[in-house]
Amino acid sequence: MKPLCSRHIKNLREFISDKKQKTLLIEQRELNGIEGVLGCACNPLNGFEEMPAIMNSMDFANMQFETIGLKGKWFDLIGDPSSNFTAMVFGKPKMGKSYLCIDFAGYLARNHGKVLYVAKEEGLDMTLQKKLNDKDVAHPNLFVAAVLPEGLSPYDFIFLDSVNRLGLLPEDLNRLKAFNPTKSFIYIFQSTKFGNFKGSQSFQHDVDVVIEVPEKGKAVQMGRFNQGGEIDIFND
Repeated sequence: MKPLCSRHIKNLREFISDKKQKTLLIEQRELNGIEGVLGCACNPLNGFEEMPAIMNSMDFANMQFETIGLKGKWFDLIGDPSSNFTAMVFGKPKMGKSYLCIDFAGYLARNHGKVLYVAKEEGLDMTLQKKLNDKDVAHPNLFVAAVLPEGLSPYDFIFLDSVNRLGLLPEDLNRLKAFNPTKSFIYIFQSTKFGNFKGSQSFQHDVDVVIEVPEKGKAVQMGRFNQGGEIDIFND
């Protein structure tokens, strides 16, 4: 019998400890047997899809990637990223980046799935409550937390406000994403006095969407999908 690797053990522990998780995550290559291990480009069994290491360019050109289906101002800002995208948001204090992210979290909760907003920066206090009420985003699919929980299986979108206050490094975010490959992550960053985000440049290199709040109430997108897109944060 093939021994369990650390990934298998982690999936099993998460399944046992998280009462809300109804299915055990099995890697696609395990479902596909030897063909999955060798990277065969044949039709996979049902489960979490994993791209083969090598594909014919004709097959790749005809692939259909699943997107979220963003609409309205969020499409204007971001475009329509894949359903497991990553984004970073940064800007100086009091410019509106948390308002922007709370508004986006509310939109995703109303239209696209369950959302967790980790408010380590402010905690579960009156300031966060005011922002939620100002943007009128309270919804059964939107959850708020003061700490990052161990189990993220109930959620489709996770906001981390902020990465700096949570003490996370680039390798922590990469590990978090690797353990939750089907989920989208939005990372909020504190900024330096010059307006750049605090932390390693690899943070920016590792995400799909980069949103800067360069001045009060204005958000500009510089990522891989809709470069140059912008919106007014405080206008609905």
